Amino acid sequence: RDATMASPDDHDSFRAATKRRILDDMLGKVAASGGGEWKVLIVDPVTMPVVSASCGMSDLTNQGVSLVENLARGREPQRHLDAVYFISPSLASLQALCADFADKDKEQRLYKRAHVFFSSPISPAHLATLKQCKGLVESLGSLAELNLEYQTKDMHTFTTGQPGALQTFFGSDASNAVQSVSAAAETAATRLATLLASLNEFPTIRYKDRGVDGAAGTSPAANVAQ
Repeated sequence: RDATMASPDDHDSFRAATKRRILDDMLGKVAASGGGEWKVLIVDPVTMPVVSASCGMSDLTNQGVSLVENLARGREPQRHLDAVYFISPSLASLQALCADFADKDKEQRLYKRAHVFFSSPISPAHLATLKQCKGLVESLGSLAELNLEYQTKDMHTFTTGQPGALQTFFGSDASNAVQSVSAAAETAATRLATLLASLNEFPTIRYKDRGVDGAAGTSPAANVAQ
């Protein structure tokens, strides 16, 4: 068995919790809202490993997913089906989402309706961008923050999916150090927060209240924790 795929023997593990969030909290809610018998699941580079590490294709098919597509690639229209978008709230993903529903003619849009679930909180600026996509707003069936952005490696191991983080935090390259370290720390903290939410755990977290520039109150971890 592929070590990256979900096991039916997983119980109360990172992988099992993630699987429940995807199948029940996302796909189950779409089905309950009248999302049709069959749906297309759209993922982006951030969410693809989240899904593939936790769910097998049979798990998704049992929830009515007939096809899994990559948002960043060209896709054939499936105008008779609803699409479930599980994507990160990045500007690139939002632009690609809007492009799928940009045609004024509803019959020419890629999918019948859109059920959009973000892997982490969307910023007010990006939400405003989304509201300007009239075709998408007309076609929305669901819009929610699922808050699921970590990657499971086995039953008891996860990562934040940042292969260059150690180099960023501890490397010798000082160029743009403050900006890059702050961005990497915020990503790691956000993804850790989605893990805690998935496990329904809300611990007290202690952190250093100084950023990489040494100033008090500038810690990116503090901003996320608050």
